[in-house]
Amino acid sequence: MPRSNSSVDSPKKTKQKKLTEEEVLVLKSHLEEWKEAAAEDRKKIMKVVVKEAKVHAPTMDDRLLKKRKYSVIEQLRKEDIIEKTGARPGSKTFIERYQSTLTAIMASLSKEELEEAQNTVIEWSDKAPPAAVQADFAKKKAPGMMKDLATKLWKQAGMRIFILSAWKTEEDEVRCLVT
Repeated sequence: MPRSNSSVDSPKKTKQKKLTEEEVLVLKSHLEEWKEAAAEDRKKIMKVVVKEAKVHAPTMDDRLLKKRKYSVIEQLRKEDIIEKTGARPGSKTFIERYQSTLTAIMASLSKEELEEAQNTVIEWSDKAPPAAVQADFAKKKAPGMMKDLATKLWKQAGMRIFILSAWKTEEDEVRCLVT
């Protein structure tokens, strides 16, 4: 019997979650419009459907929430992590001990502390992290990200860019950087 490349013959397991009832209703409400539309109009219809369906979609999946919970705990327990590694941040010893220390701290948290971290994740996702966390991120990550962007644009498009960035520090001072 000849082999078929059809997905019907070889079902694949997907990790995607099923659509909610609201999302299905959104899709069904635009089905007739989709069928009657010309090919060039379907892209516009698809954008409207996706935008409308996102309103009804679950905000975050469990895997993403768990990953962000680790990030929140890293931010909130930064001093504790540094102390328990017993090494200077950035040193080889610190890097070697960091993950096991973070895992131990996560395991030592009570249910209430984990729930609090989960609520913080949702709050930071809906709004934004506190100014101190934003300032720390800007200080540590922004220059490298901007340099990476400038390098990629130069290599791929022969394009030079100049970036002026400004942010507030923990002391409420405005810092500027030109890249």
